[in-house]
Amino acid sequence: MAVNLEKSASQSFSLTHETFRPELQYQNTSIADTDSLTYLGVTFDNKLSWRLHVERLSERFTNRLSILKLLADTPYWKIKLFLKNLCTSNSLRDLQTRTALKSWRRVGPSSIPDIPRRDAVAAFRLNIGHDCLAAHLYRFDIFTEPFCLLCDSGEVMKRNHLLRCGALQGLTEVSRYWEARALFWQ
Repeated sequence: MAVNLEKSASQSFSLTHETFRPELQYQNTSIADTDSLTYLGVTFDNKLSWRLHVERLSERFTNRLSILKLLADTPYWKIKLFLKNLCTSNSLRDLQTRTALKSWRRVGPSSIPDIPRRDAVAAFRLNIGHDCLAAHLYRFDIFTEPFCLLCDSGEVMKRNHLLRCGALQGLTEVSRYWEARALFWQ
């Protein structure tokens, strides 16, 4: 088991007025002590008073209530459109935040097109490199070699080879991707 000491923290719970702070160590490295911890959306503090958790919930509900007050005299279709846009923008912002430090390309509106799901899945897989083409499957010992099995070019089967592969008939990168996937498993 690997323990990431930068992300590790300890917390002790006590119902007394005195603060109890044990000195915890893992492989001769001290683990930081914290006064509050959030786990699955619930905030725990040292005294188990739930004050921090209630304050967080109160802040979230106050923000949501202000949005609902704005929508009170608005027609239904405008509310529906507003909520759809709000959910989409929050999801995209959350996705961009979570992927900002990843090694693969930045995920943005231009890299995940608003097209049918099958095409969007192919575009996303090709963008991040988890495309299940020969080079990707070779890394996991599913294929014995990373080269294109469909043509005799000897090129590594990656995204940039899709458009040059002579065995594929599709006109677009996405159609060639699905065609290559189907031919691999025949």
